[in-house]
Amino acid sequence: MNIPLLFVSPAICSILFFFIKEEKRNLIFNLSLLFSLIPFLLSFYFLKIFLFNPLTKITLFTCSINGLKFAFLIESFSFILIFLNNLLFPLSIYFSKDDILFRIKEFNIWMLFSQSALNLLFLSDSLLPFFIFWEFSIIPFYFLIGIWGGERKKIANYKFVFYTLLSGAFLLTGIIGVLTGFFDEKSKIGFLLFSLAFAIKIPLFPFHTWLPDAHTEAPTAGSVILAGILLKMGTWGFYKFLLKLFPVAFLFYKNLIIFLSIFSIFYGALMSFAQEDLKRLIAYSSVSHMGFVIFGLCMEKISGIQGAFFQMFNHGIVTGALFILVGILYKRTHTRKLSDFGGISKIVPRFSFYFVLFSLATIALPGTSNFVGEFLVIFSGFFTKILYGVILSFAPFFAALYALKAVKRTLWGELKNKNLLTLPDLDLKEKVILISLTFFVILLGLFPHPFLYLTYR
Repeated sequence: MNIPLLFVSPAICSILFFFIKEEKRNLIFNLSLLFSLIPFLLSFYFLKIFLFNPLTKITLFTCSINGLKFAFLIESFSFILIFLNNLLFPLSIYFSKDDILFRIKEFNIWMLFSQSALNLLFLSDSLLPFFIFWEFSIIPFYFLIGIWGGERKKIANYKFVFYTLLSGAFLLTGIIGVLTGFFDEKSKIGFLLFSLAFAIKIPLFPFHTWLPDAHTEAPTAGSVILAGILLKMGTWGFYKFLLKLFPVAFLFYKNLIIFLSIFSIFYGALMSFAQEDLKRLIAYSSVSHMGFVIFGLCMEKISGIQGAFFQMFNHGIVTGALFILVGILYKRTHTRKLSDFGGISKIVPRFSFYFVLFSLATIALPGTSNFVGEFLVIFSGFFTKILYGVILSFAPFFAALYALKAVKRTLWGELKNKNLLTLPDLDLKEKVILISLTFFVILLGLFPHPFLYLTYR
């Protein structure tokens, strides 16, 4: 079995679309869904291996060209992000069947290409392929936003491209320095270059300004993948390469990064609370959640690392579900303004149930997966310095401000817009998607042990 080939099978199989007429949209989407499921099914093969022994490392491919190493390896940590990647892409493609109405072949080709590139990025065990697929993973989103985006897609795309190129330039410069031996483990400049590249992609304050526009203008599938997977490129690079390449320089910058991560947690929550657009509200919440991830990684405790990876997975599931719910509303009403809603809970009870569920999950309600991740991160903060733990203990309260505001303004109160009286509830496809995501939120919230076992060192 050629495992690396199976991970890139979505991009390879998408070649078939060049021989299918654009009019056959059902066939195109069905094939796209089938192709995207291949790596997801393959993930269960590795799940069995890592549950038996989480310390297992499987080298998939390695070679050296003119002294430059190309290595692809899967371990339990990278497996978590690969599993998340190959879960969200099929669900996003499935949702897009009724959401994307033109240039169907192009949309599916870019989605499958992105899925394969992200798989290879998380499998990369050396710097050069990591950079190559860092760039390849981003290319499809220039087209996803630029072609299928909203009214302000040009401005959003310019910001996305500018920050992406800046991030790539920092990363490439840092990699060249490492490969030539110019940067060693003590190099503060090398650490700064890598950390800037990853901070832009995560994003941490003050490098976050591209994120709300990109999320708001991207199609629903694009928003799900942006939040669920692309932001994890930065946190994965932070864990996989930055901390290991520059352990000495990290100690010099550690307090600064911790400060920025804590600031991002509260800043993101307050900015979310200030939004009147549902999609921007959820977008800013990502800044807050990713701050938790970086804080956990900086603690260098097993509880912090476990909590960080738990949060990476949780954020992809919960925020992805919220973006899908907003996409469902927008598809029916063509608006995302909170002032246009209110009082729809009795009209769309099933939609309201899932909206409340995932809103409670985002504030880390006990019994949901977010609670486990945030608890572990906060615990690692207490273990390192009591002040950190005390400060982070207030984070769920700030998250409740924007989450409960969204629930109240959307679902409860008086029905101001009488046009919403005929608002249809969830259809079968939407139920399947939301039930799939709910499964992981509840399962990991009540039974986190398998996940924690995968990340225990």
